[in-house]
Amino acid sequence: MLAVLLAVVVASAGKSDAHDLYAAFVQHHVRLDAGARHLDVTIDLTFFEEWSARERQRMDLDRDGRIARSEIEAYLMKHGSEFASRVKLLVAGREVPLTELYEPEIDLLGNNRVGPAHHRLRFYFFASTPSSLRAGDSVVIEDRLWPDTKALITLDGAAANGGKIDVEKPDDPACAPAASGEARAFKFRVVAPPAAGNQPKPENLKANSLSAPEFTARIASRNSLRLNGEGEKPAHRLAPSSSPHRVHPQPCRNHECTCRPVSVAQFVRTAPRDVCRCVQT
Repeated sequence: MLAVLLAVVVASAGKSDAHDLYAAFVQHHVRLDAGARHLDVTIDLTFFEEWSARERQRMDLDRDGRIARSEIEAYLMKHGSEFASRVKLLVAGREVPLTELYEPEIDLLGNNRVGPAHHRLRFYFFASTPSSLRAGDSVVIEDRLWPDTKALITLDGAAANGGKIDVEKPDDPACAPAASGEARAFKFRVVAPPAAGNQPKPENLKANSLSAPEFTARIASRNSLRLNGEGEKPAHRLAPSSSPHRVHPQPCRNHECTCRPVSVAQFVRTAPRDVCRCVQT
C-alpha cells in the first residue's frame, strides 16, 4: 500500500514539474503555405502561465479581474499593428513585404480571468510569391515577438500545385530568449516551386473565409469588418484597408459579397468603415 502511495506522489510531482517547466514559455507555431501567386504565413503564439498572466493584466483596463471582449479589442487596436511589424519574410535572402490578411485574433481558451492561464494570439499574413522563386531557395520568417521569453518552436509548411516545401526544424524546440536586437529565424526550403494555377485555401483558414480564386484580389478586398454570410458563422475580421468601395467575386456561399460604407456600432471605432455583407444574387 505504501509503495502505491509513493508511486502516486512521485507521478504527481513529475506532472507538476513538467507543468512548471513550461510556465515561462511562449509557443511559436509558424506555418508557411506556398502558392504560385501568394505566400501565406500564419503565426500562433500560445502564452503559458507566466506570460499569459502578464498580458492579461495589460488587457484588463478596468482592473476588475476579468477580461471583456471590448478590452481584448482595445488591446489589439493599441498593440496589434506594432506586434505585426515584428514579423519579416525573406526569400533567397531578400525581404518580401508582408501584408496582414486578417486582424490579429486572441483566444482566451475559455478563461477570461486575470492570472496564470493560457491564451493564444494569432497573426495572418500574405505576400506575393516572387517570380524568381526557384528550387533550393530559402524562405525565412523572422519573428521578433516577445524576444525576451523562452520559446517553444513548432514549424509547418506546405506548397500547392505540385510544389514542395521542406521545413528546417530546430534540433531543440525549446529556445532561450533571443539576444538583444536579434530575431528568431524560422527556416524553410523550396524543394519544388508551385506551378501556376488556382491556389488552394490554406488549411488553417476558416471554412467561410476567402476562397482560392479571390487571393489575387486580397489587398483590394481587405476591409475592417467581418464578412457575414446568410446562415454562416462570421469569418475573420479583415485587416484595415484604405481601399474604397470594392466588390468581392465569390467569398460567400451562393451569394455575392458587396462592400459598402456603412456605420455598424459594434465595430466602428472612430469613423464609419467599409462593411462587407453577403446579398442574395
